[in-house]
Amino acid sequence: MAQRRLDRVHTSGTALWHHPGKPMVPILWILVRYPDGRREPEAFLCTDTEASPRDVLELFSRRWAMETTYEEARAHLGVETQRQWSDPAVLRTTPLLLGLYSIVALYVHQHAERLALSPRRAAWYPKPAATFADALARLRRHLWFEHLVTSVGESDMTEPIPPKVRRLVEAACYAP
Repeated sequence: MAQRRLDRVHTSGTALWHHPGKPMVPILWILVRYPDGRREPEAFLCTDTEASPRDVLELFSRRWAMETTYEEARAHLGVETQRQWSDPAVLRTTPLLLGLYSIVALYVHQHAERLALSPRRAAWYPKPAATFADALARLRRHLWFEHLVTSVGESDMTEPIPPKVRRLVEAACYAP
Protein backbone atom coordinates (compact mmCIF):
# COMPACT_ATOMS: atom_id res chain seq x y z
CA MET A 1 0.00 0.00 0.00
CA ALA A 2 1.48 3.33 -1.10
CA GLN A 3 1.25 6.21 1.34
CA ARG A 4 2.26 9.84 1.08
CA ARG A 5 2.21 12.46 3.81
CA LEU A 6 0.86 15.79 2.53
CA ASP A 7 0.73 17.97 5.62
CA ARG A 8 -0.26 17.94 9.25
CA VAL A 9 -3.99 17.86 8.50
CA HIS A 10 -4.39 14.96 6.10
CA THR A 11 -2.57 11.99 4.68
CA SER A 12 -3.52 9.73 1.80
CA GLY A 13 -2.65 6.56 -0.05
CA THR A 14 -4.05 3.85 -2.28
CA ALA A 15 -5.54 0.52 -1.33
CA LEU A 16 -7.68 -2.24 -2.80
CA TRP A 17 -11.37 -2.31 -1.97
CA HIS A 18 -12.79 -5.80 -1.81
CA HIS A 19 -16.40 -6.89 -1.59
CA PRO A 20 -17.31 -10.60 -1.69
CA GLY A 21 -18.37 -11.67 -5.17
CA LYS A 22 -17.12 -8.48 -6.83
CA PRO A 23 -13.75 -7.64 -8.40
CA MET A 24 -11.23 -5.69 -6.32
CA VAL A 25 -11.17 -1.96 -7.01
CA PRO A 26 -8.22 0.36 -6.40
CA ILE A 27 -9.20 3.36 -4.27
CA LEU A 28 -7.61 6.54 -3.03
CA TRP A 29 -8.07 6.99 0.71
CA ILE A 30 -7.64 10.23 2.60
CA LEU A 31 -7.47 10.50 6.36
CA VAL A 32 -8.17 13.96 7.77
CA ARG A 33 -7.05 14.73 11.31
CA TYR A 34 -7.84 17.87 13.25
CA PRO A 35 -4.78 18.79 15.35
CA ASP A 36 -6.84 20.97 17.68
CA GLY A 37 -9.10 18.01 18.48
CA ARG A 38 -12.31 19.83 17.51
CA ARG A 39 -13.53 16.77 15.57
CA GLU A 40 -12.75 13.09 15.29
CA PRO A 41 -10.54 11.98 12.38
CA GLU A 42 -12.47 11.37 9.15
CA ALA A 43 -11.78 9.03 6.22
CA PHE A 44 -12.70 9.77 2.60
CA LEU A 45 -12.58 7.27 -0.26
CA CYS A 46 -12.43 7.86 -4.02
CA THR A 47 -12.22 5.44 -6.96
CA ASP A 48 -10.19 7.96 -9.00
CA THR A 49 -6.72 7.08 -7.74
CA GLU A 50 -5.19 9.85 -9.87
CA ALA A 51 -7.20 12.60 -8.15
CA SER A 52 -5.39 14.89 -5.76
CA PRO A 53 -6.51 14.59 -2.13
CA ARG A 54 -7.26 18.32 -2.01
CA ASP A 55 -9.56 18.01 -5.04
CA VAL A 56 -11.40 15.08 -3.44
CA LEU A 57 -11.90 17.03 -0.21
CA GLU A 58 -13.09 20.12 -2.10
CA LEU A 59 -15.54 18.05 -4.14
CA PHE A 60 -16.84 16.39 -0.98
CA SER A 61 -17.28 19.79 0.63
CA ARG A 62 -19.31 21.05 -2.34
CA ARG A 63 -21.33 17.85 -2.45
CA TRP A 64 -22.14 18.14 1.25
CA ALA A 65 -23.62 21.60 0.69
CA MET A 66 -25.80 20.19 -2.11
CA GLU A 67 -26.85 17.18 -0.02
CA THR A 68 -27.87 19.49 2.80
CA THR A 69 -29.89 21.64 0.40
CA TYR A 70 -31.71 18.61 -1.00
CA GLU A 71 -32.40 17.19 2.45
CA GLU A 72 -33.77 20.51 3.73
CA ALA A 73 -35.88 20.97 0.57
CA ARG A 74 -37.16 17.40 0.96
CA ALA A 75 -37.99 17.82 4.65
CA HIS A 76 -39.58 21.27 4.54
CA LEU A 77 -40.90 21.81 1.01
CA GLY A 78 -41.85 18.31 -0.06
CA VAL A 79 -39.31 17.85 -2.86
CA GLU A 80 -39.38 14.22 -4.06
CA THR A 81 -42.63 13.59 -2.22
CA GLN A 82 -44.90 14.73 -5.02
CA ARG A 83 -47.94 12.61 -5.56
CA GLN A 84 -47.75 13.00 -9.33
CA TRP A 85 -47.03 9.89 -11.31
CA SER A 86 -46.09 11.49 -14.60
CA ASP A 87 -42.61 12.72 -15.43
CA PRO A 88 -43.88 16.10 -16.73
CA ALA A 89 -45.60 16.79 -13.39
CA VAL A 90 -42.42 16.00 -11.45
CA LEU A 91 -40.36 18.09 -13.91
CA ARG A 92 -42.70 21.04 -13.30
CA THR A 93 -42.87 20.95 -9.51
CA THR A 94 -39.30 20.14 -8.48
CA PRO A 95 -37.74 23.26 -10.06
CA LEU A 96 -40.48 25.40 -8.50
CA LEU A 97 -39.84 23.94 -5.05
CA LEU A 98 -36.07 24.41 -5.39
CA GLY A 99 -36.79 27.95 -6.57
CA LEU A 100 -38.90 28.49 -3.45
CA TYR A 101 -36.00 27.18 -1.36
CA SER A 102 -33.71 29.73 -3.04
CA ILE A 103 -36.17 32.59 -2.56
CA VAL A 104 -36.56 31.84 1.17
CA ALA A 105 -32.79 31.56 1.66
CA LEU A 106 -32.06 34.77 -0.27
CA TYR A 107 -34.85 36.77 1.38
CA VAL A 108 -33.82 35.78 4.88
CA HIS A 109 -30.15 36.41 4.07
CA GLN A 110 -30.84 39.85 2.59
CA HIS A 111 -33.07 40.84 5.51
CA ALA A 112 -31.10 39.06 8.24
CA GLU A 113 -30.62 42.17 10.35
CA ARG A 114 -34.31 43.11 10.34
CA LEU A 115 -35.51 39.50 10.79
CA ALA A 116 -32.99 38.73 13.56
CA LEU A 117 -32.57 35.11 12.50
CA SER A 118 -31.26 32.83 15.21
CA PRO A 119 -31.20 29.06 15.52
CA ARG A 120 -33.94 27.35 17.47
CA ARG A 121 -32.18 25.28 20.11
CA ALA A 122 -33.12 22.40 22.32
CA ALA A 123 -31.45 22.05 25.71
CA TRP A 124 -29.78 18.80 24.61
CA TYR A 125 -28.83 19.92 21.08
CA PRO A 126 -26.95 23.19 20.71
CA LYS A 127 -26.96 24.51 17.13
CA PRO A 128 -24.17 26.95 16.25
CA ALA A 129 -25.93 28.39 13.17
CA ALA A 130 -29.43 28.74 11.80
CA THR A 131 -30.71 26.09 9.39
CA PHE A 132 -33.20 26.31 6.55
CA ALA A 133 -35.92 25.23 8.99
CA ASP A 134 -35.06 28.26 11.14
CA ALA A 135 -35.08 30.54 8.08
CA LEU A 136 -38.43 29.22 6.86
CA ALA A 137 -39.97 29.51 10.33
CA ARG A 138 -38.63 33.05 10.74
CA LEU A 139 -40.02 34.08 7.36
CA ARG A 140 -43.40 32.54 8.24
CA ARG A 141 -43.39 34.35 11.57
CA HIS A 142 -42.49 37.61 9.85
CA LEU A 143 -45.29 37.25 7.32
CA TRP A 144 -47.91 36.00 9.75
CA PHE A 145 -47.22 38.44 12.60
CA GLU A 146 -46.66 41.53 10.53
CA HIS A 147 -49.23 40.88 7.82
CA LEU A 148 -51.95 38.83 9.48
CA VAL A 149 -51.92 38.91 13.25
CA THR A 150 -51.30 42.64 13.65
CA SER A 151 -53.74 43.67 10.92
CA VAL A 152 -56.79 41.67 12.01
CA GLY A 153 -59.89 43.72 12.77
CA GLU A 154 -59.94 46.97 14.66
CA SER A 155 -57.51 45.91 17.38
CA ASP A 156 -55.33 48.45 19.14
CA MET A 157 -51.86 48.17 17.57
CA THR A 158 -50.19 49.42 20.74
CA GLU A 159 -51.29 46.37 22.74
CA PRO A 160 -48.80 43.49 22.79
CA ILE A 161 -49.83 40.24 21.20
CA PRO A 162 -51.09 37.88 23.91
CA PRO A 163 -48.50 35.25 24.90
CA LYS A 164 -50.86 32.38 24.02
CA VAL A 165 -51.33 33.72 20.49
CA ARG A 166 -47.58 34.32 20.14
CA ARG A 167 -46.80 30.71 21.25
CA LEU A 168 -49.45 29.32 18.89
CA VAL A 169 -48.04 31.21 15.91
CA GLU A 170 -44.49 30.23 16.92
CA ALA A 171 -45.48 26.54 17.00
CA ALA A 172 -47.21 26.83 13.63
CA CYS A 173 -44.11 28.45 12.12
CA TYR A 174 -42.05 25.33 12.85
CA ALA A 175 -44.77 22.85 11.86
CA PRO A 176 -43.67 20.49 9.06
